[in-house]
Amino acid sequence: MDSDPALRSALNLKRAFLGITLGFAFLAALIVVLGTATFQLSRTGTARSAELSERLLPALESLARLQEATLKYHLTNLEFVVARDEETMARKTTAAATYRKDIDHQADELGARLDSADGRALEHRLAEALQAYDAAAGRLQKALKASEFDEAMKILDGDVAKNDAAVEAALSDLNRFVFTLSTANGTATQGIL
Repeated sequence: MDSDPALRSALNLKRAFLGITLGFAFLAALIVVLGTATFQLSRTGTARSAELSERLLPALESLARLQEATLKYHLTNLEFVVARDEETMARKTTAAATYRKDIDHQADELGARLDSADGRALEHRLAEALQAYDAAAGRLQKALKASEFDEAMKILDGDVAKNDAAVEAALSDLNRFVFTLSTANGTATQGIL
């Protein structure tokens, strides 16, 4: 029993049309899924790029300025030790106060960019180390002004050196934290791209 060729041709045409329709539906669904995934990746990549350029790179800049101001502050305090007259001591004291204000300013800028519990803890540690250093530098200056050179050298070799090391360690940890954040962000952004 041979079926009617026209009926067979109509069935084959319907099957072909159904196959093509299903193929187009599958292709449309695939395009929607790929488009959604691409949009999400693009949005995530844009957010990470914005975080890197608007938050982390400026944080690195603030960190570099903070380190520079801290170094200059310490060097100015050391220069106070070798100052030979009151005028030079006064200039060094003024310069140290200026650098100390710059340290606070840069620390505030960095803190605004590193709004996290870990970042705040590291900044707090740095602030405490700087306060201890300030106190030691103040005692050093007082001893030098009073011409108590033995006491001044004990303070310089003891508390000033110890507190300077604590400031450097706190800065190092803060530096590592910011670089780790920046590197992780850069790696994630690169992975998305």
